[in-house]
Amino acid sequence: MSARALDTLSPVPLARDDLAALAALARIELRDDETDTIRGEIATVVTYLARVQSAAAEPPAAPTPVRLRGDTPGPPLPRDEALAAAPDPAPPFFGVPPFIDDA
Repeated sequence: MSARALDTLSPVPLARDDLAALAALARIELRDDETDTIRGEIATVVTYLARVQSAAAEPPAAPTPVRLRGDTPGPPLPRDEALAAAPDPAPPFFGVPPFIDDA
């Protein structure tokens, strides 16, 4: 279904019997004066969900190109500068907390 057709969808009518069954499933009591309001609100939600479902099924018009920078080697970071930013420097290495429990 095209996006233009989705915009022209009108709310799906909901019969009183269907609303009564839905209210029973939800374990709510509706007064007679609430029925018409709720039917309209549920019809709007169902129509919106139909639009979302139809729109999600359509693939995008064209994929967005991904631009990556070239993978070219640069100068290495000096050892002292790298160790200065380490949480637990243990020259000439980085200190790493143990992650295997001996117990």
